[in-house]
Amino acid sequence: MTEIVSPAWVVVVGHYLRGPRANNRVPYYIVTIRVGVYSPLINCKVVRSRTRKPVKYYLIDFDLSKEYPPGGPSRLEEPPWGGDKTVPEHLIPDAPPCDPFPVDVYCLGNCIRENFLDGDEFHKGRKGFEFMRELVDDMTNPDPLKRPQMSQAASRLNSIIDGLSDWQLRSPIVEVGQRTKVTTFVKHWTKQLVRKARGIPAIPKV
Repeated sequence: MTEIVSPAWVVVVGHYLRGPRANNRVPYYIVTIRVGVYSPLINCKVVRSRTRKPVKYYLIDFDLSKEYPPGGPSRLEEPPWGGDKTVPEHLIPDAPPCDPFPVDVYCLGNCIRENFLDGDEFHKGRKGFEFMRELVDDMTNPDPLKRPQMSQAASRLNSIIDGLSDWQLRSPIVEVGQRTKVTTFVKHWTKQLVRKARGIPAIPKV
């Protein structure tokens, strides 16, 4: 994701979802790119964190996107579609047409589960995201009728985040089983204490 803003030519890139992989076993994966500010006046790049230079993410798929106007015709679609091959509705033999909206909820929940909670065969899960477990379990419920709508999932996530302490929100992201140097933690928390003293929120508003 790239955003160029005049006059400083601020190029903002960050974690974004890509996929599917060539083998189709993992529908989405996360690529990490540093957030930078480039100025043509001084011909240099200064690295900034996404906390100081917040990024707004849009999860899209132009190849599969469709518009369903309110009061329009039935929005049922013939499965399968998309890169996630684990959608329960698509695994039913001779699967009938299904509602794509609960499928989207499942795919996003499954993406979060594989990339942040449990991991997969390509990378490990990450510590500190268990607060999302119940929501993700609901989003990936095998019964599409029991999944929350996307707006409900977003609202629940905001409520969950509001209930977390500032220290939880500022905690470092560590892979399960990863051994981290003490100096790395010292550097992280020193940076967070400085930001807290300067009034920079753990999760900036965009």
